[in-house]
Amino acid sequence: MVTALIFGIGIVLSFLLFWRYTRPIQEVAKAAQRITEGNLEELPPTRQRDEVGLLVENFNKMVKQLRERRKLEERLKEAERFSAIGQLASGIAHEVRNPLNFISLSIDHIKDKLSPNDEFHSLVSNMKGEISRISRMIEDLLDYGRPLRLNLRETDLVFLLEEVLTLTRERIDAQGIMVKNSFPLKSPCMVDMDKIETCLMNIIVNAIQAMPLGGELTIRVSQSDLFIEVEFEDTGEGIRPEDLEKVFEPYFTTKELGIGLGLAITKRIIEEHKGEISIKSHPNQGTKVKVKLRRQ
Repeated sequence: MVTALIFGIGIVLSFLLFWRYTRPIQEVAKAAQRITEGNLEELPPTRQRDEVGLLVENFNKMVKQLRERRKLEERLKEAERFSAIGQLASGIAHEVRNPLNFISLSIDHIKDKLSPNDEFHSLVSNMKGEISRISRMIEDLLDYGRPLRLNLRETDLVFLLEEVLTLTRERIDAQGIMVKNSFPLKSPCMVDMDKIETCLMNIIVNAIQAMPLGGELTIRVSQSDLFIEVEFEDTGEGIRPEDLEKVFEPYFTTKELGIGLGLAITKRIIEEHKGEISIKSHPNQGTKVKVKLRRQ
């Protein structure tokens, strides 16, 4: 009887020891194995105040430091990529920009000599448009390669949106796109006006390109004391799931024209403003882009 009691107590103590010490150590070992596989996930906090509790606490500190180090390495890689792109962009700017400006000025001179009814007038206009497109591609390279310097000033975001819509109106009408707006009278915020206008232009042009046969573009602006949100929703071709996660990567594009820097630059500018940008899309169901900016 006594032997059985002692045996039972031994089993209970063994279970308690396993639950209190062996099991947590096994969890730490499993988590360490996951780290070797690239999974930097912390262990659940423990209430134990003994050596095991200290082990879990120090393990979680180590995981946090590893995550911070990984983020730092990613930022360093990105900085190296920016530097390489910057050198490339400088070379392109030197070799291409000046001849391109000369060609553009020459086309302007030729266009001024032609009457609007001349058979070559539309051809020259198309040439000018293509030169402008190449110039924008070079500017994209330069903008992505150089460090961002924000010139913050109070800007009416609604004014910028209306300005971009005016600049793109000819193409919007030509493609039979209907634009629906829901704007407040004003939407003041502290931003770099030129850079945010570039972002708005990139987003709206992408929406236009997604609706070559017409469609509907809805732009909504909502605001609170701290933030302004702009939502762009089109009824265009949409984005495939496998492409959606890549849309902000530099040089990724599914279009025949362009070099795939528009959204990468847009994301970089918005994040430099401490803002956020997100995209939701489904093939043949359109795309929704949401931009959130701080007002101050």
